[in-house]
Amino acid sequence: MSLMQIINDILDFSKIEAGRMELDCVKFSLRECVEDAVKTLHATAQQKGLALEWSLGPDMPDAVTGDPIRVRQVLLNLIGNAVKFTDSGSVRVGVTVKPLQDRSLLAEFQVHDTGIGITSDQQELIFEPFKQVNSSMARKHGGTGLGLAISTNLVRLMGGRIWVESQKDKGSTFHFTACFGRLASPQPSESPNGAAIDSERPLSILCAEDDPASQVLVASLLKPRGHRITNVSNGLQALSVLRQQTFDLVLMDIQMPGMDGLEATAEIRQRERETGGHTPIIALTA
Repeated sequence: MSLMQIINDILDFSKIEAGRMELDCVKFSLRECVEDAVKTLHATAQQKGLALEWSLGPDMPDAVTGDPIRVRQVLLNLIGNAVKFTDSGSVRVGVTVKPLQDRSLLAEFQVHDTGIGITSDQQELIFEPFKQVNSSMARKHGGTGLGLAISTNLVRLMGGRIWVESQKDKGSTFHFTACFGRLASPQPSESPNGAAIDSERPLSILCAEDDPASQVLVASLLKPRGHRITNVSNGLQALSVLRQQTFDLVLMDIQMPGMDGLEATAEIRQRERETGGHTPIIALTA
């Protein structure tokens, strides 16, 4: 565990103890918040050989109001713990929502793992500050013992509660609920030429990246959402492929051998000035 994370945990806990922890109330995508938290830990799970999966309820709204940073913090803590204490199998994240009468929304989040499990007498203990299941686990995995205590208080501030269902050696499922404000669904965004952009449809994506590990990471994040990925290792290869087929999006690494991303992007834009097309290009760097 990094020193910065330890400091942040202590500062958050100090704010909570002093009654000075305040939540923001902004418009955000609950779907993107959940997916971002899962993707952040996807590589860590993959390194352990774990499947990290998520599913969102069919009634998930396009936008809600609340504090996305704190929702993500709780999710990262629970998913991170699940990955940390699971040596084989999987971690699954699920979210269901239920509209309330006052135009608010109650969301229930579940993080299920196939890990070591928690005995019934330990289940209340782990939500207390500076407490972990046992000292050997603390030495092996590190941590401050504040993550679940902080999460408990953040969930309470969001109008919800947190609990766990678990059996020793049979895995655990952590649940928490939170209330959010509901908003009307936004209209589809439009491209510069006036055509509506369907952000949910599968995309054909060209990834120009010379690092094989980064290529695998990009594919692991995008393929589960149905997107099609074509990998090349430098700018010259990207230009060659773009001569033969079109893509919805290009992910362009900055530093690559032969021709870097800046040179390749300049050449692509020069071609487009002659042909009249336009492909979005997003800079990518390790």
